[in-house]
Amino acid sequence: MRSLSLHVALFGATVDYHELLRPRLAGSYIIGGGLTQARAEELLREGKADAVVFGTVFLANPDLPERFRRNAPLNEPDRSTFYAPGAKGYIGYPTLAAQAHRSPPAGAPRVAARLEHFQEKCEAVFRLECVKKQTL
Repeated sequence: MRSLSLHVALFGATVDYHELLRPRLAGSYIIGGGLTQARAEELLREGKADAVVFGTVFLANPDLPERFRRNAPLNEPDRSTFYAPGAKGYIGYPTLAAQAHRSPPAGAPRVAARLEHFQEKCEAVFRLECVKKQTL
């Protein structure tokens, strides 16, 4: 016997199809369409879905699971580029890692660079102290 899986997205429907369909389906029930992380977790926790899916938000956030883990801000999808020729709108959204490596705006304090410089000086002093102790 084959198992049936059903993916239902409401997209502004006035009827709660999930409420109607979930009890009638013995297979996997997958919900998607405009979900937030909080709503997806709620649906899973309450047993209203066996799985959840993210479409548009995943396009704009190729590292979506990592963003969810870190509770990091999400990139906004550029809907004007959807269904247009070319890759724009489907690839090229920055990941957290890429955003972390961006140069700060002109004139912004370079805290990370200052911390790295301070750390290097501390390590150099520590090495010097170690060398002094070894030669005494």
